[in-house]
Amino acid sequence: MITNSSQAEISLRISPALKAEFHVDVAIVGGGLAGGQVAFDLIQAGLRVAVIEKTPTLGGTALRLDKGYPSDTCSMCMTWNKLLPLAEEKRVTILTNTEIEQVSGKAGSFTLDLRQKPRYVDASKCLACGTCVASCPVQVPDPVNFGLTLRRAIFKPVYGSVPNAFLIDPEVCTRCGHCVETCFTGAIDLSQPAETLRLRASWVVLATGLDSLPTAYLSAFGYPQYPGVITSFEMERLLSEKGPFKGIPVHPTTKTPLEHIAFLWPGSEAPAILSRSPIPSLVTLGEIRSLRKVLPDLQVTIFSQRDTGLQEEAVATLNPAPATELMAALANDPRLNYAPVASPPIVLPAEDGRVILSYRDQEGQEKKEEFDLLVLATDLVPGEKTRELAQLFGLELSADGRLIKATTTLGLPSNESSRSAVFLAGTANGPQTMPQATVDASATAAELLLRLAKQNRSWEEQPETAPRSEIRTGVFICDCGSEIAGVVDTAVLAQYATSLPGVDLLLHHRHLCSPEGIAALQKSIREANLTRIVLAACSPRAKGNLFRQALREEGINPGYLEMANIREQCAYVHRDHPGAALQKAREMLRASLARVRDNDFWRKYTAPVESAVLIVGLSPAALSAALTLANLDHPIFLVDEVSPAEALAPYFANLSAAEKDQLQSLWQAVEKEKKVTLLSGYDLLKTLGHLGSYQTTLKHIRNGQELKLVHAATVLGVPVAPALTPVASDEETKTHVETTFRGALAAAKATAANLGVAHRTDVNLAVAKATAGSSTAGADKTEAMAVTPRRLTPQRLATLFHIGLTEDGTFRSVAFKRLLPLDTDIPGLVFVGTQGPKQRLAAAWKEGLAAAARIYGLLVRPEVVREGPVAVVDPGKCVACLTCVRVCPFGVPVIGAAGAAEIDPLKCNGCGMCASECPGKAIQLQNYRDEQQQRRIAALFAAAAGE
Repeated sequence: MITNSSQAEISLRISPALKAEFHVDVAIVGGGLAGGQVAFDLIQAGLRVAVIEKTPTLGGTALRLDKGYPSDTCSMCMTWNKLLPLAEEKRVTILTNTEIEQVSGKAGSFTLDLRQKPRYVDASKCLACGTCVASCPVQVPDPVNFGLTLRRAIFKPVYGSVPNAFLIDPEVCTRCGHCVETCFTGAIDLSQPAETLRLRASWVVLATGLDSLPTAYLSAFGYPQYPGVITSFEMERLLSEKGPFKGIPVHPTTKTPLEHIAFLWPGSEAPAILSRSPIPSLVTLGEIRSLRKVLPDLQVTIFSQRDTGLQEEAVATLNPAPATELMAALANDPRLNYAPVASPPIVLPAEDGRVILSYRDQEGQEKKEEFDLLVLATDLVPGEKTRELAQLFGLELSADGRLIKATTTLGLPSNESSRSAVFLAGTANGPQTMPQATVDASATAAELLLRLAKQNRSWEEQPETAPRSEIRTGVFICDCGSEIAGVVDTAVLAQYATSLPGVDLLLHHRHLCSPEGIAALQKSIREANLTRIVLAACSPRAKGNLFRQALREEGINPGYLEMANIREQCAYVHRDHPGAALQKAREMLRASLARVRDNDFWRKYTAPVESAVLIVGLSPAALSAALTLANLDHPIFLVDEVSPAEALAPYFANLSAAEKDQLQSLWQAVEKEKKVTLLSGYDLLKTLGHLGSYQTTLKHIRNGQELKLVHAATVLGVPVAPALTPVASDEETKTHVETTFRGALAAAKATAANLGVAHRTDVNLAVAKATAGSSTAGADKTEAMAVTPRRLTPQRLATLFHIGLTEDGTFRSVAFKRLLPLDTDIPGLVFVGTQGPKQRLAAAWKEGLAAAARIYGLLVRPEVVREGPVAVVDPGKCVACLTCVRVCPFGVPVIGAAGAAEIDPLKCNGCGMCASECPGKAIQLQNYRDEQQQRRIAALFAAAAGE
């Protein structure tokens, strides 16, 4: 045991020394959502990055929010799933609890001297089992829940921390040593010193985020002196199931039920540093929706000092559709009152922690109302470290404290700061929603990739494995600390496993996912010559990749692994019934053991990556993506059914004079780019192939000539409502259109030769930037634009590319869509510009950059690799009934030349829908074949009968 006095002496003797020096391509300051996205995009392109975060965990503000507004998705889930892969990447150096002390060097060669504060817990050894927490006698108010709950001196910052490890608060720790004694991995070191690190990087990204409005500006409304006044961040915690009241808000002081609350949006009295962004109103509406679910009878009044109404406030976001849906859900709510006020309300305390608002409405009438709570929907200001970092890096600040940015040669906004090679990302550029921050971060990554195009890339090689016909099975049971063993009697489970047939080795371990556990697993495989592995442990989604990699390193194919999830499916759901949990664990272990012997060898499918990219639609966002990818040295097919003049005229009609000049410059840059092949007057017929090598067939609308393109990826750049707008009455716009496209219209009148060549390079040479045929003749007559029919609608493209549509008609994003707003479920297929002419040019420009960054990580790889269960067709049983073709959500099965279904393993997602629906049982999904499932069921019933 370590006493207080001895620890004090140790601390005095230790002085930080240079521990290590790192060399990376890009240093990212700030490990929030934006910093993580920049890192992810760069490592996908084979670059090395370091993430420097001043707090003990990645995730930033997003990890502490209950919901990601305006969507109703768990913010922690989205953020954790986004950032967790970074912790497993070898090309990422994560430095939490770390701050920059000194910066030297110049563009291309920066040196950052860092100071890493001690955690007193080695994150590489900590398994987050929580045993240490139970032994800690110290309890203090938890700042995450604004002091409404208690935490120990040893704690995790938030649920879902990355790294998923505990740390000790040195201000409250008594150095009793109980945690040291109980930690079986030896992760805790109460004498751990601060350390000085040196980081050398070619480029720097500041993703420092924003903070809520300082308390000094909120004191006029009684915060924090009145218990009935809270901020929207505190309301987030009241609504969170991980918060102090398990998601059912009550008054934080009196714990009484809420009947009538008020929200207040900032107004004209706000200081200059406020952005006047739509975020306060958007978060308010999202919180009201969440409140409605748990307190349906709650009365809510929204006080606003802004001139715009509720609808206008809500829709002023990157993508207005979710906010519009949110407004529609609340529009007819009789318990919601919107109250615009002429001046700031006066807040007075009332009995039982309530508050009174005295205000003058817009008609000048004096009113008073009493509320249980007043929620201040505060805006966001530059992070507290912004000014300090500006001084360290020599950056310029605006009068309101924001970092000044550069502009591109086209006059469009850049995310580069006032100093060369130092970039900004996410909310460091100003208040943004979570989707906006993600797009902005990917745009920053694209700008960096343009500078780092010639940089050396590194790719991780996976060990090769071979099929193993001999069956030798090892069963490994994990306690997961007390997470499993605290409910399931794992010692009894292990004894039971030895009685089951086919078990050649049994290992019972406290933590299989620990370095010691992995080493024990691999040692057992070698010594017992195991060929099949059954793990009774946690979720395959959480640790499956870790264990599969451990098997690869021992020459065991990952297909030979079977995991029984006795943590989430037994211990967690039957916590109050340990006997039932143990019985279920036995059943799951039997089933896994019966099935694993017939598990399939997972082949590694590879294919070369093509260089070209297909971009559909001539929107500003699509032009941005085309120019960026072309500058990254990739051929671009830019396809639309109409001429550039027709496609872009509606955008010119909705832009300011300055933006029209910028769009004109953007088009001219695309037109001059030799890597871009413009194909006007074409419709899309079909697209085949897989990630890295798609074949798309075009058809000329007027002469019917077909053209086949080969490309690695696709960008869809069409608006949700692609109706063309007549602009003849706008002389300024008409002048811009005629001037910008005079050369393109002239070229369109000449027919290009040799268009029917399939390979991208030949097409690029043959078309030579000319548009095809005379389909755009007369397109300068803008009066006809409104009646031009469009074929390339989102609905039709969704059918061609097998992607879903949302209720508002836009392309459906991937799971956790609010953090990947441009990605579809199809790898290598992204979309931009769905808002059409309503979107501001600067936002469209960044969307195009972001799309380029999302695709570039594929284009620079030597090959695509697919490893995992795939659906396999028995051609002897297939009768070509087309059932699989109809049910596959990804459009993978096709009827081949032999008259049977064919499934491309590089395109198969392993969902199993075709196998489950095939009436002739001609399709089987690897590791889920009928005989495996039947053997599993038989084992369950046979053992049950015996018991």
